[in-house]
Amino acid sequence: MNWQDKSPVEVLVATVLTGTDLKAFNTFEAPQRVAPQTFAKPATANGPTKFEVPARSCTAIQWSA
Repeated sequence: MNWQDKSPVEVLVATVLTGTDLKAFNTFEAPQRVAPQTFAKPATANGPTKFEVPARSCTAIQWSA
């Protein structure tokens, strides 16, 4: 990502959805088989923010500006 106007100040929330089986899904018997987990918040200090996300994942990061 590239911010043109103002760089982010801090990470508010970081969440990842991942697992070992790409075809996994929740059922009534196993409702938490696929569930969001806390993702380590990347540091945002005077420069670019760098972080790695797990392979085969969906990651959401919310910044404050």
